[in-house]
Amino acid sequence: MGVLRDRMVREMSLREFSVSFQQLYLATLIDLATYHHQSPDTLDPTQVQNFLLYLTQERPLAWSSVSVAASAIRFFYTHTVKRRSAGCCSRVHSTEDPNRSATNEEQLLAYCQDAR
Repeated sequence: MGVLRDRMVREMSLREFSVSFQQLYLATLIDLATYHHQSPDTLDPTQVQNFLLYLTQERPLAWSSVSVAASAIRFFYTHTVKRRSAGCCSRVHSTEDPNRSATNEEQLLAYCQDAR
């Protein structure tokens, strides 16, 4: 990830992310690249969604960890490669029924479907 890694570190430093947070975000992008055996900037939204589903279904990580991973990926596409169409680039603010909270699965799908 060389150049992309350096660019991402720069963007996080400009926003005063802690070193530990930067390491967490970078580890997520390395995991994403390793999972698909290709650079994250070449992935399409379906590949990003598959990675997030892998985290919940096969690893399985707690929802909070998947949420952090989705945030790291959103940061990468939004700030590092300046692209808003790669998998999980908007947050879940509400559901169709304001009296009901979205389930973790609904939130994950909402993260991923905005890219379509």
